[in-house]
Amino acid sequence: YTAWDIGISDSMAVWYFQVYDNMVHLIEYNEFENRSLIEVCHIVQMKDNLDKLDGIDPEMKQVYRQKYGHHKEYDYAKHFGPHDISTREITNKISRRSVARREGINFQPLPRTDVMDGINVARKMFSKCEFDLDRTVQGVRALKDYQKEWDSVRYCYKDKPLHNWASHGSDGFRYVAIAVTRFIDKDFLDRV
Repeated sequence: YTAWDIGISDSMAVWYFQVYDNMVHLIEYNEFENRSLIEVCHIVQMKDNLDKLDGIDPEMKQVYRQKYGHHKEYDYAKHFGPHDISTREITNKISRRSVARREGINFQPLPRTDVMDGINVARKMFSKCEFDLDRTVQGVRALKDYQKEWDSVRYCYKDKPLHNWASHGSDGFRYVAIAVTRFIDKDFLDRV
């Protein structure tokens, strides 16, 4: 499975995971800056059609092949995207979900949930997670640095997370938790 936090002006984060033996195995994490959804769809699948992408330096394509070539070995069961992935863009009336589907990624939109509720689900699930630390190091760092926003007027933390570099990986992990508990194994948290 994959769970995506799709950024437009921010980074795009992708967690790769498996669910078996009553555990969530996080096998890889990638974060992309200044990359289009089309480009990331191709990188995640690492199909031979990478050459068909226009506007990418041939040297970058070679870097992608070296860094992400193992993706073609993955047999994806499902790709999960944020709740708003089906929202159509105002400029061309095409949704990001439609763009991704055209490029071979068929997203299952996750339901809209309160951010704090999603964080709590992720916290509950965390004890049943196993991370491949070689391939998820950037995502794990994001989880460690995820924090609430500080209110300097009231001298206390606000109820919402601080939006910084750690938000993308952490939001993506929250989507992993929602995907696992709502779609993959609805009884997962009952066994935690």
